[in-house]
Amino acid sequence: MIKKVSFLSPALLSLFLLAAASNAADYQINIWDNFFDPQTITINAGDTVTWQNYGNFIHTATSGTNCNSDGKFNSGNLSKNQAYTVQFNEAGTYTYFCIPHCMAGMTGTITVNPSTLPLPSSQQSFSYAPISSAVLNPDPSQAKPIGVGDIATGGVNLELAVSTTTFSGPADVYFAIAAPAIDSDIYLLDKNYVLQKLSAAGLVPWKEDVTVVNEQLFGKINVTTSGLPKTTYYLYLAVTPANSFGTYYLWTTYFIVQ
Repeated sequence: MIKKVSFLSPALLSLFLLAAASNAADYQINIWDNFFDPQTITINAGDTVTWQNYGNFIHTATSGTNCNSDGKFNSGNLSKNQAYTVQFNEAGTYTYFCIPHCMAGMTGTITVNPSTLPLPSSQQSFSYAPISSAVLNPDPSQAKPIGVGDIATGGVNLELAVSTTTFSGPADVYFAIAAPAIDSDIYLLDKNYVLQKLSAAGLVPWKEDVTVVNEQLFGKINVTTSGLPKTTYYLYLAVTPANSFGTYYLWTTYFIVQ
């Protein structure tokens, strides 16, 4: 069943007036002379870990096993009271060691559990400058789910792509484009991948009851030969719990055809 929301509904109007929130967690590992405290921790993807040196000697936090670096992260030499922070966005087990004291057993382990993007429990919006490719993150304030191709960095190719981290439950997804300098209407993508005027069709979802989105839209468009009018185009992606519109995330970005 296609769901519609009136063009003048309070839910729609409030989409453009909201502030961001963060869900990621921060953890600290204390560095003492010859040991990490705690030696092992378990976190979720998207969380950050800070190593703080409280010892009297220089220490490092260097990823790898058997005292051999694997290149994933390396604090370099940390003197007393210096700190080093890493955000872990991919699930897995990360072992690490202190270069000067590895042979003395100064090692640690971080287990990163897969994390999902929680369904919105409030009304939140986020905006960001154009990027070539989407950035996945279980923290909605850090996610950048719309990529626009090399036009983001001065190129001529528009490659719209939408990618998200897995949602924690079924969600409805809305995608819209607006070019207010040439048309006052907003165009929503429907389930058949056709752009429909919001004023005529109402607020209809692009995808219903999904748990993740990872799609390219419209292929590669060379904006110098496509005939696209020269203006700023705004892009919107909204995610709501399935069959609900009381809470949502709204991400906004743009691209410019010059």
